[in-house]
Amino acid sequence: MDPGNLPTELCCNSTIEGLMRRLDLTSLRLFVDACEASSISAAASRACIVPSAVSRRIQDLEKSVGVALLFRSPRGITPTAAGQTVLQHARAALTELQHMATSLQRFASGLQGTVRVVANISSIDQYLPEDLAAFAQSYPDVSIELEEKRGGEIFKCVEDGTADLGIGNDWYLGESAAISRLYREDSLVAIFPRSHLKARLAQVSFSDVLDQPLIGLHAESAYNAKLTQQATLIGRAINMKIRVNSYDAICRMVHAGLGVSLVLKQLADMHQDSLNISAVPLSEEWARKRILIAYRSDDTLSASARTLLDFLTGKTEIYGAAMGKS
Repeated sequence: MDPGNLPTELCCNSTIEGLMRRLDLTSLRLFVDACEASSISAAASRACIVPSAVSRRIQDLEKSVGVALLFRSPRGITPTAAGQTVLQHARAALTELQHMATSLQRFASGLQGTVRVVANISSIDQYLPEDLAAFAQSYPDVSIELEEKRGGEIFKCVEDGTADLGIGNDWYLGESAAISRLYREDSLVAIFPRSHLKARLAQVSFSDVLDQPLIGLHAESAYNAKLTQQATLIGRAINMKIRVNSYDAICRMVHAGLGVSLVLKQLADMHQDSLNISAVPLSEEWARKRILIAYRSDDTLSASARTLLDFLTGKTEIYGAAMGKS
């Protein structure tokens, strides 16, 4: 196409927005390839299309911008001054788009993103610090927002979409329809000062523990609700002598000889060497506890959330089709 046969300026009624709507990435890519090879045929071969299709694309591009972009001769093609400008900006735009595609691929593959996690206090105290630190080493571009929640609140956050993952125990399965995977297994143990008469028993019943001065969590805790429920089933009442806000505080109170308590075995194991406490397993089956990671559905789980879920669970199989079905 003879450059003289085309207008040298954009039509007065053309706008930048209009030009942007008329440009397409495929034509820009073919234009860059043709300029770099000085050949429309070479650009067509690279794109696996016929040369006439490339010529038509470039001609449409020239019509869109309103100026000639190529000098054509039997020896090949070379860009005009306007073509050099388009070539420069097209290369930069395509490079930026490639960078965008690479960045988006990191999100799509779960290597980058933000995961919102809610968890109960026992999981935060006992399991998550080391696990999340290990995850951060392997996936430094995945940011985790962690918040402590109580019992049933955890799975409500998952259901309403304010959290991607909820970590809690199977005592609350009936409160949610979220899918879950097994994270950890643990069991409640009674902890006594080492000098206590029951401290050396192989196991102890829940009823025997209720005869002792008890130390526990605040009355609104899921922990307290579970103990109250089990006590009611055997016709007993729970009389807490001391209530605190953390399991560490419970262990220190028992260490000081102020009473006895019930905590998860892993927590007791963490403190037995440093504190004056001894852990004795409970004899009841209900004392066994499964820590679960709940999520709303496979379809709504983001790639980065799935990466964290698989990391924490070791890709263990789904615990139940729905959390209400155990």
